[in-house]
Amino acid sequence: MSDVRDATDKILADRPSIEDDLRELLDIDANAETWTFDDVPVDSGAFGELVSKGIVEADGDEYRLADRAAIQAALEGETPIEEETTDTGPSVEDRLRRIDPGLAASLTAVLGLVVVMRTVFSWTAVFRGNDVVLSGNDVYFYRYWLEELLRTGTSVTSLPPALQDHDVAMIAATHTMASLLGGGQDAVSLVLAWYPVVAAVVVGVLVYVIAMIAFDDQRVALAGVAFYAITPIVAYRSALGFGDHHAFDYLLVALAITGLLVLVNERADWRTATRRRILGLAVFVLAVGMQVHAWRGGPLLILPVAAYVFLRVGSDVRAGESPLEANAWTLAALAVAAVLALLPHVAFGWSGAYRALAPALLFAGSLVVVGIGEPAVRRGIRARTVLGLEVVGSLAAGVVAWVAVPSVRSAGQRGIYYFTRTGQTSITETYSLLSPEYGVITTPIFYLGFAFFLAVAALVWAALRVRREHRPTWLALTVYTGGFFLAALVQLRFAGHLAILFAIFSGLGFVYLVAAVDATALPRPFVDTGEPETVPPRFRETSDDSSDISLPDRESTFAVVALFLLVGSMGIAQTVGGTNDLTIEGTTYDAASAIDDHAAAANISWPDNYVFSDWGRNRVYNYYVNNQSRSYAYAQNHYDEFVTSSNASAWYDQLTAKPTGYVVVKDLDENFSQTSLQSRLWEDWGSRSDGVDGLGHYRGVYANDGRKVFDLVRGAMLVGQGEPGQSQTVSTEFDAGGESHTYERRVTPTANGWYAVRVPYNGTYDGADTSVPDEAVENGSFVGPNSERNGTANWPLNASRGDVAFDVAGGNHGWIDGATWTDEGLRFDGNDTVRVPANGSLNAEGDFALSITFRTDNDTDYVDDVQFPRLAGTAFPSRFVNTTGYQIAMRRGHIVGSLGTGSDAPIIQGQRVDDGHWHTATLARDGETVRLLLDGQVVGERQYTGTVSERESFAFGSILGGRRGFVGDIRAVEYNDGDTSANETATSLVSNG
Repeated sequence: MSDVRDATDKILADRPSIEDDLRELLDIDANAETWTFDDVPVDSGAFGELVSKGIVEADGDEYRLADRAAIQAALEGETPIEEETTDTGPSVEDRLRRIDPGLAASLTAVLGLVVVMRTVFSWTAVFRGNDVVLSGNDVYFYRYWLEELLRTGTSVTSLPPALQDHDVAMIAATHTMASLLGGGQDAVSLVLAWYPVVAAVVVGVLVYVIAMIAFDDQRVALAGVAFYAITPIVAYRSALGFGDHHAFDYLLVALAITGLLVLVNERADWRTATRRRILGLAVFVLAVGMQVHAWRGGPLLILPVAAYVFLRVGSDVRAGESPLEANAWTLAALAVAAVLALLPHVAFGWSGAYRALAPALLFAGSLVVVGIGEPAVRRGIRARTVLGLEVVGSLAAGVVAWVAVPSVRSAGQRGIYYFTRTGQTSITETYSLLSPEYGVITTPIFYLGFAFFLAVAALVWAALRVRREHRPTWLALTVYTGGFFLAALVQLRFAGHLAILFAIFSGLGFVYLVAAVDATALPRPFVDTGEPETVPPRFRETSDDSSDISLPDRESTFAVVALFLLVGSMGIAQTVGGTNDLTIEGTTYDAASAIDDHAAAANISWPDNYVFSDWGRNRVYNYYVNNQSRSYAYAQNHYDEFVTSSNASAWYDQLTAKPTGYVVVKDLDENFSQTSLQSRLWEDWGSRSDGVDGLGHYRGVYANDGRKVFDLVRGAMLVGQGEPGQSQTVSTEFDAGGESHTYERRVTPTANGWYAVRVPYNGTYDGADTSVPDEAVENGSFVGPNSERNGTANWPLNASRGDVAFDVAGGNHGWIDGATWTDEGLRFDGNDTVRVPANGSLNAEGDFALSITFRTDNDTDYVDDVQFPRLAGTAFPSRFVNTTGYQIAMRRGHIVGSLGTGSDAPIIQGQRVDDGHWHTATLARDGETVRLLLDGQVVGERQYTGTVSERESFAFGSILGGRRGFVGDIRAVEYNDGDTSANETATSLVSNG
């Protein structure tokens, strides 16, 4: 079949109204060898289209029909001698197949630009020595799971529950690629590093194909690929090393659009299965079937298909075409895609039901819409009425799906909740493309470049054409583009998908701009709609081959390059910046490596080596330190609160409960208060500064120009003496990141001249003349004078403030939990205790004496309400006859002393002491004699030949664990063992009390 016959058949199919114009042209052409535009009664738009299709050809300043016989045969419906019965595609197919050397070189060049823009800016950041440092944060989720699946030999058909409703198709594809490369960490790293670039090149080819199918102009197609190459948001989200799901999604979106346009553009009889239809159906089915499994929001990516079918039926009705025949292959493709999407869900448990059912629901809704349009055409119902019926039918179908399919309702509710929170999180992609947060005008430029404005103008122009004319191919492209444009206005996460389509419209607008400066001919779509006053000159410049690639002259080349740089400069610059933002900073990588080395040297393993950092790099740190990069939820939920908080102790408790091994802080541009943890850690290394207390649980282990790393330690309690109320400084030097730093604390001795401060570093402290060993830092023990712990202890409880009960004799200092200071000692309310850490020196292995000076509360009933409070000792909560250790206590207001091994315990009970007066009780053992003294008088005595069980620690105010608490005041506690007789010790205690 001749090209003229092809073109005539196509234009008659697209525009039946042009038949009368062609017949008049046949009559005029039969009577004149050539004629002018003014000689024919054809409007400029139709005439321009005839010229652009090669039906009318120029002869100097005049025109003639290219092939009168072919045109006549087309009008009469005659069968040509060489008719192709199953493949009657438009001439654009020939253009796609015809890759001449010039076009091949041009296409290779722009695809090379795609590769360059995605590799050169991240190469050195990704390949660092023997490490492949992937870009971004979320990619380490996929890295973890791919390595885990390959390590355990888990098939993608039997994924663990944590992955079954995730980005399954993308994980399955990359898992397959890594397996083909041999599996293991190296294979996973290379796949996740390079797959985005390979996918980007394929998308670039598809951009060319889409542009050619839609606009039949090689210049537009090549320009579209060039703009795709430099559009920032899609360039850096498919860059080398950024092995997130984005590049996979972009590939599937491009495949879906390509497949749909191939189906839509095919003009053969709808009952004929041409090669293009089979290919288009296969591509579309594969893309749609995988999209819903590739990303948790996958169903959103196929919504433009629903909008296209909805509007296509209205356009079919307006053009008088059968919606069923026009959309039969699209419906068939959706039906097959619905089956393909359901299969892995049913067979392997992939994705939630709402995702697997999405193509089926799309097919059902499309069938409803086509079912409304088909009888409307046959009955002559207006298109506007049909659109109204479609709206009603679509809403009804949506309501049925909402009510009848619980998974759809649940997904819809989650989606509504999610999108109503747009812009309310710290995640950039949740903001709008026109977000005031970043500037309504500047935000699109940052993410799409100056080409954004060209694309919008071309999209609006095409949409207006589609509104007036029946152009299904353009309709599909503009609906897809418009759909992603609207989605990007809601959330930036869709701007990358939009960028693929905007690149095509940018190419169209750019070629028009180049033509406006006379550097080339108008692009074909604009020639089709030339205005009367400009059509004839342009027609002479736009022959059938005017859209082909040829070498322009020097001036035209300069104009094209200058315009491209002008329009594309911002896109290139923002691609560089965006890529740099995604690549892992050297400071982050170095910090992660240092943490890993520190954890290995300290023999710290998961989960104790969890790294707490800003959420945007949290997976990176944890991958390199502990290989547990599945989630950053804890960091996302808590890190901002941590750096702004002033409550260091509370955060230490929370982080150690997680547990957390390391904390990373970095230099932030925000203004933080001096008391914030950010300022205290970043600015002062946890030291005291400008009146702000220092930190005792955060030990600096590494630093570089942008990061500081701290490990969490219990911290040694540095104890010292000084002039009461007179502040003094204690400090030591420590190394972090190869540099020496000073850690400093400010202390003020209490009323008894003692102080205690928690410090996270070992070494000698100036101002205290005390050396803190590393084990004390790790276990939180007390370090200071009188730390020999020789079996003597004296807690006078006269410090008047603080959390420590100082042992001024033996260094057995105790932690005060809840008890409050008074002028006469410590006040206990029944829930308080003073706990002395275990050290073995208070275990009563031989002769000993324990004494306590106390006073009961006048408002407390010790007979019925507080019956058995423990005052001091090592015993575990139990009945007195089962005492394990030793203790002084009360029983219904009476003083009691006991000791033993749990099964053999002498109990000595004295008189009542619940009178609100100060009393001193002493439990003493001298050989086989155990005595209980009250205010210096022996009130009971027992013989005991057994031992006393050793206990973990010593407590007063309650028993171990804070149970059986005392209500009242305690003024002093003393313990002694050794050669002194128990009676003498007891007498000494009473006299000193």
